[in-house]
Amino acid sequence: DQAMPEAEETELHQLIKGVDGVRGFHDMKTRQAGAVQFIQFHLDMDGDQTLNRAHAIGDQVEAAILARFPRAEVLIHHDPV
Repeated sequence: DQAMPEAEETELHQLIKGVDGVRGFHDMKTRQAGAVQFIQFHLDMDGDQTLNRAHAIGDQVEAAILARFPRAEVLIHHDPV
């Protein structure tokens, strides 16, 4: 196991930042095991929005990641900021 290649991590950062409602992210960890990528991070969002809206944004982020990395296992922790 090892971290995803730097170019793919850079692409991943751009995918996350490209979703409306995302204020940032931190504590990202990636791991490549064979053909599967494991991706986990904390997603910074507006703390004044509804829980439903926060999860909808998280779902959009996950969909964007899976569209590019379809074999990925994605774990997102939602952080209000």
